[in-house]
Amino acid sequence: MAILDTSKIEMGMRSIFQYHSSHNSQSRKLSVGVLFLGFVIQLVFLFTSIIGPQVKAVWGVRKLQSLERSAYLSFGDSFSSYISFLQEHVPLDATLVIPRQEGDYVLGHVGIMQYYMIPREIANCASDAIVEDCIRNLGGTNTYILAVGKFPPQEQALLRKNYVAFDEYRGVYVPRD
Repeated sequence: MAILDTSKIEMGMRSIFQYHSSHNSQSRKLSVGVLFLGFVIQLVFLFTSIIGPQVKAVWGVRKLQSLERSAYLSFGDSFSSYISFLQEHVPLDATLVIPRQEGDYVLGHVGIMQYYMIPREIANCASDAIVEDCIRNLGGTNTYILAVGKFPPQEQALLRKNYVAFDEYRGVYVPRD
């Protein structure tokens, strides 16, 4: 019976394990390096495309008056600019007629518009009233009509008011001098 030399087998096994452990260590380092690089790329992308522009926008708003800042942060730049436009064209003691809430949720919401247009009085046509009849009766010298989309019917509003445009979708009807 031949005696098996276990020392050679042990040496062979040690060399195999040493090779695998050093190979695994290099592979692990490479994997960690690739993951770290991916993490850094994601951070750069996150800051340049998402966080950076948001920080700039919020930082720029700090100089605005509280109502302008509120309008900007709540409903955006376009809404904020439109509110500033209305505040310029509608006197403090005037009545501003707004569309029904179904037509434009924000601009037709009495509470929201009262907040931004205070101390002006805010009115809207009753939900069961015919808009044309309602507008026809709003010819006072201190009544202004918010123009949004198809509100109010242009032919009715122009009978007693002049139109001042803000953009192609919005404006205000002001009393004739």
